[in-house]
Amino acid sequence: MLLRLRRLLFPFLLAVGLIIVQIFLAWFINRQAGPDRIWLGDYLWNSADQAVYFTYIEQAKQGALTFRNLYAPVDADRFIHLLFVPIGWLAAIFQLTPLWAHELGRWLVTFIAVYLLYRIAQTMTKDERDARIATATIVLGGGIGWMVVVYQALNGIFPADFSAPADVTSETFFFPTIIGGAHIMLSTALLAYGLHRLWIELEPDSRSYVRSLV
Repeated sequence: MLLRLRRLLFPFLLAVGLIIVQIFLAWFINRQAGPDRIWLGDYLWNSADQAVYFTYIEQAKQGALTFRNLYAPVDADRFIHLLFVPIGWLAAIFQLTPLWAHELGRWLVTFIAVYLLYRIAQTMTKDERDARIATATIVLGGGIGWMVVVYQALNGIFPADFSAPADVTSETFFFPTIIGGAHIMLSTALLAYGLHRLWIELEPDSRSYVRSLV
């Protein structure tokens, strides 16, 4: 039992490190905003999408279980979102604005996502050391070079050779998803973990580590 708890310390600390990055970026962007500006809850891209997510959180905060897209050009059917409902409940319990409720939800999702990726790494490696290296490699996927783009974007200068679309960059690698919507990070981890478990069920006797990479 004690050994298992000690092993959980690594993904916990890794998640804490990612949350510190999130908090630092939020603080930095808030400092850059002028007196007549307000932070919209996103770090680089998709601020318009963030506004839609905040309306879902506000609707859940008011007690709704199904949502309407208030920004849609046509009236659409109501739907349920399994992540924004509990985030809305957090907003109601702690009397948070949708923006800060989403930040809190993002932090909680960070712990869940890192743990799921750590579980994948444990089954595809031979020992705890390799599992930690694999987890760090997955979580830091995409490198940290994108932070240069964040800095240049905040200063109004984009590099001429930066041609990757924003959504591809933030939704292809795990690390940039920590500054995207909370649902993106969670869905990425759940998709990887779900496919991983499915492959194990299909090939229960296989000892190949390649199965965890499919």
